[in-house]
Amino acid sequence: MNHLLKKSITYIIIASIGCVFLSCSKSKTSPSLSISSISTNTGAYNTSVVIYGTGFSTVKSEDKVSFNGKQATITAASGTSLTATVPLGAGTGNVSVTVNGNSTIGPVFNYVLSYVVSTFAGNGTKGNQDGSATNASFYTPSGLAFDKAGNLFVTDEYYGLVRKIDPAGAVTTFAGGAGGPKKDGTGTSASFGDLTAITFDSSGNIFVSDYEGLISKITPGAVATTFINGEFVPGYSFEYPSGLAIDASGNLYVSIYRMNQIHKITPGGVVTNFAGSGAPGSLDGKPGNFWEPAGLVFDPSGLLCVADFNNNKIRSVDLLGTVSTIAAFFHFNNPNGLAVDSKGNIYVSGNNEIVVISADHQHVNTIAGTVDAGSNNGDGKVATFNNPTGLAVDASGNIYVADTGNNTIRKIALQ
Repeated sequence: MNHLLKKSITYIIIASIGCVFLSCSKSKTSPSLSISSISTNTGAYNTSVVIYGTGFSTVKSEDKVSFNGKQATITAASGTSLTATVPLGAGTGNVSVTVNGNSTIGPVFNYVLSYVVSTFAGNGTKGNQDGSATNASFYTPSGLAFDKAGNLFVTDEYYGLVRKIDPAGAVTTFAGGAGGPKKDGTGTSASFGDLTAITFDSSGNIFVSDYEGLISKITPGAVATTFINGEFVPGYSFEYPSGLAIDASGNLYVSIYRMNQIHKITPGGVVTNFAGSGAPGSLDGKPGNFWEPAGLVFDPSGLLCVADFNNNKIRSVDLLGTVSTIAAFFHFNNPNGLAVDSKGNIYVSGNNEIVVISADHQHVNTIAGTVDAGSNNGDGKVATFNNPTGLAVDASGNIYVADTGNNTIRKIALQ
């Protein structure tokens, strides 16, 4: 009897356990994990995408969404849909969902490159501290120019310094800083006034200008000498030189902001007026008129491009000194800095925005910034600047901005 009783009890226990397991299994059964569709198959960084399917968790922390293997941020979750934002630099590839260790793959998402703004150097405080990237400080950085090795040089206006930023973002003082009257010298033993623009010649020499019309030449070894003292050039004014550019023959072009002219200086120091009658205006032709010209840059075809500040125009001057209008910005207030990429696209700073003019001069688009001042990084549509001035483009096509009001150097990259 005991044997039969024990056997019966054993069967009852096994049956009970089985029922418990079956019951539990039935109560916890959920739809199989799958992706049926996505709300959009194409987009850029930060695009919001809804993934539809089954088996998702309503607890966001239990879900994982990836675009081409890069994890995205989930903003909303239900059992049949997940909303996620496309991660930076995702690239084109499948959307996948993982829930509590189980994964499924969905459609291909086509990633579109967009302009993204970041801070390259400067911590935003006013100063002249050297250091790595955002540990360094600037005070009203204005002009930017790259050397052949990919180092970015900055005219740091308030302290009269020429700063150097290597490709890794390390900031050093290349020239200036001695204090006192303007004087020639090597490295930090030289002294400059309030520096405005900067450019390089083909031999790696730097030319910088200051508000009072002094143009200095700095060798690759940081030896600074006076190239032109505008106070002592008979018949020509150099009051507030605001833009510098050098042509293939080594001639230096200077936009004279207060005099509405562009002067040409030969390598030997001979000065002539290249364009602009001196009277404020916007007439094309020869010599043409400007109204407070600012940034200068040569495009790949050899045209000198001019940011015509108070005319809200970008002008060009050919080798004969004939002025034309490239683009007029009725929505764009006071264009200032200019840069050009290898394809001939022209980048313009002004009105807290960075704008690109296509190489054929037919299209104008804002790539970063809004009219409101700020210092936000991120997607170009929401990023903000505070009085951006100097611009430069590196060999990879990244755009660098002297964000003067924020005392930083910003970087705009297609990502």
